[in-house]
Amino acid sequence: MSVLILSHTILDIDAPPGFDALQSKGRRDLRNLRDEAVSSGAHVYLVLWRSGEWVLLGVNVTTGDRHWRSEQLVPQLQVLTEVFEVMRQRSKTGDFLQWLELGAKPALH
Repeated sequence: MSVLILSHTILDIDAPPGFDALQSKGRRDLRNLRDEAVSSGAHVYLVLWRSGEWVLLGVNVTTGDRHWRSEQLVPQLQVLTEVFEVMRQRSKTGDFLQWLELGAKPALH
């Protein structure tokens, strides 16, 4: 399974011309969810699958005292193929905001 993990800042790029009111509202809502997750201290990513599913993922790191930068976490996340498969399945039921506790054993919430 191929997954693309993007920085949440991609949501700040201007929308292409032709976005209608509903798409613009959805984009604002996504940014609000993202801002909420970031303000709680989470690392936030937009996760995309080739099949079209997507998730806004908030990651809380609970291992040790190390302070992780978001780009340092991506390789750690990419090896969690089973977790991403669960996320993909949950996104199919409308669960587009998901949380991951990244500790000794990753836990999806």
